[in-house]
Amino acid sequence: MAASGYAVNRKQWNRLAERFNSSVCNIVEGERGTVIPSLVREALRRRPKPVVVDLGCGVGTFIERFGEKFGETVGVDFAERMLVGARRRCRKVPRVRWVCASVEQAPARVGQIADLSVCLNVLTSPNAALRRKQWKSLAAITVLGGCTLVVLPAIESAQLVARVEEQLRRKTASLAGADAEGAVFRGKARQKHYTREELREAAERAGFRVLRISRVYYPWADEGLHTRSAVTRGRYPWDWALLGVRRTRATGPK
Repeated sequence: MAASGYAVNRKQWNRLAERFNSSVCNIVEGERGTVIPSLVREALRRRPKPVVVDLGCGVGTFIERFGEKFGETVGVDFAERMLVGARRRCRKVPRVRWVCASVEQAPARVGQIADLSVCLNVLTSPNAALRRKQWKSLAAITVLGGCTLVVLPAIESAQLVARVEEQLRRKTASLAGADAEGAVFRGKARQKHYTREELREAAERAGFRVLRISRVYYPWADEGLHTRSAVTRGRYPWDWALLGVRRTRATGPK
């Protein structure tokens, strides 16, 4: 399940606040590797002590882990109870403020202030028009020349998971009802999954120059598969992580 966004509604997201770690694929805590820290370091080399906006911050796991490195941090989420948990979790992190707003409301509420914008598994709505608005909001909060760090579910990983399920359970592989747009059921919610090239194109349309796209691996348990089978040996599901730089203007089709 995504870390935020409108794959679930505000009421459902508020209910998840008390059981966030057990109900949501938390890529910051669950990553098998160091891709996210390495991308943060690369962003910090470009903008030391940046103003950071975590768009769809959930209960603040990214801010808790990295917030001390930043000059100022703004955590934005559309669920009040998520922000209650985030404040509690991040009470020792300096220079943090919290804003209750949707992704689309964020530019009006926080302004174009982010030297580094962060958006982790948020832009996953199955509604393409809403996703386009959210990508524009991400660009609108990011200063020209500032960085963005985006993590999103990979359709290629979903295909791997379906093949593994077929081998382990001897059932016909499917992408849990995936449609032509790449929306896949994760739990009870449909979430947009991206190919690597599709992610690149979405970021470039929004006005970012892509610096790097990497796989962020996470445990099979996050897909409901508790296995050490030969079928999964050496392979793990993953999300795509993108680091980009805000251009002076968007390119490509609107």
